[in-house]
Parts: sequence; structure tokens; C-alpha cells
Amino acid sequence: MSRKGIPEKVGMLISGHRTDSVYRRYNIVDMEVLKSATAKIEEHQREIVEAENNHRIAIVGTENGLDDKGKPIN
Repeated sequence: MSRKGIPEKVGMLISGHRTDSVYRRYNIVDMEVLKSATAKIEEHQREIVEAENNHRIAIVGTENGLDDKGKPIN
């Protein structure tokens, strides 16, 4: 149910589990889910490397485009 987007509390009501720990105990992760997650992580890492190689690195936390010393960020 969790993999299909059903909230945990709703899944617990449907399955009859009274505690979060018991509900999660039966949320067994299979190899296909692990493979999918790994592929997503690898794709994200490739995008980061490609952005760095193309010098398109996003600077986070600078609203005015200046570094902490007031100089422009290249």
C-alpha cells in the first residue's frame, strides 16, 4: 500500500496493524524497488557530473549573485 501512495495511517486501518512498527515490519522491500532506487540515484549523480562538466553549477543560497564578501559569483 505504501508503494502505491496510500498514507501509512490509512494502510494501518485497512490491514489492522495497531502500531507503526508492526506496519513497517511487513513493508518488505524487494529487489526491483532497490534496483529502481539505485538507478534514480545514479541518474542524479550523472546529471551533477554533467552540470559540473558544462560549468552550469547552481549556486544555492545567494539571492543577489554575490558571495559572502560581496564579490560576484562566476
